[in-house]
Amino acid sequence: MKPPMHEFLSVPREASAFRRMRYRILTTLFRQTLAESRLRVSLVLFLTLWLWAMLLWMFLDGFVFLKQTITHPETYARTVGALFGTFFAALMVMLIFSAAIILYSSLFRSREIAFLLTVPARTERVFLHKFQDAIVMSSWGFVFLASPVLIAYGVVASAPWYYYAMLLPCLVAFVYVPAAIGAMICLFVVRRAPSNRRAALVVGVVLVAAACAGMAWMLLRSPTSDLLTPGWFQELLGRLQYSEQRLLPNWWLSSALLAAAGNAWPESVKFLALLISNALMFRLLALSAANRLYRAAYSGLYGRTLRRKRPWAERFDLALSHTIAFLPI
Repeated sequence: MKPPMHEFLSVPREASAFRRMRYRILTTLFRQTLAESRLRVSLVLFLTLWLWAMLLWMFLDGFVFLKQTITHPETYARTVGALFGTFFAALMVMLIFSAAIILYSSLFRSREIAFLLTVPARTERVFLHKFQDAIVMSSWGFVFLASPVLIAYGVVASAPWYYYAMLLPCLVAFVYVPAAIGAMICLFVVRRAPSNRRAALVVGVVLVAAACAGMAWMLLRSPTSDLLTPGWFQELLGRLQYSEQRLLPNWWLSSALLAAAGNAWPESVKFLALLISNALMFRLLALSAANRLYRAAYSGLYGRTLRRKRPWAERFDLALSHTIAFLPI
């Protein structure tokens, strides 16, 4: 006996249907790209690999210089930890902002989403389909920038093999947290202020710019000690302490990787488990927010009442229609 038409598919069957759809889309896109843009793809791949190799060489030289300059092991470890924390904190802010923008475009401006919202699929599944696309689109730059830094540090620090094995799981788990935060911000802004999206975007840009300016001023203001002296290093580490808050995901990521590089694999696995558990939690929070807000936000965005024209605009339209009334239609 077939189930009634108004009932949804089971969760596994629904997920399988969306996986097949994604597979066909990616296969078609791959074939079209190879058939129409082989030279462009080859050039992009070559330039990307060349830039990645140049970044790897630059960071290798930088970590060698840092290790030769800071001979005290504890100071060197604190410096690397502060640098990693600041680097991942800046990328986390960028991921939140980029995920929110990408999800707004894919969840509210895509022609595909107008079709997907009409099929008998759960709202969470439609949101998750686009959320996974946003994860890939917003994180490729993060992985591209972070991988040469981390590989260079592993080479200089003579890290064991499991350090390199943990790079990808740690980075992917970390990306989920800011992407989910960006998704929830996007849904909340569109739901609460569908007619003031530009104002919300301007406010977000101003806040991000203010945070970046504050971080830059904190790091680049004139030091009170001479350059590359012990006092200068202590002052620099003090300025970077804001990035080492233990409740922030960037600290979990840097701690996991530094522990793995230091042969402390149990500590590294503990932080990896912390990253994965929080990634799953934020994913569930984003799905819950989508279930509550997404369809209402979409309806509010496209179903709101248009503002009434001003009287002078109505008179102008009326005069223009009388002027061209003699023209054939």
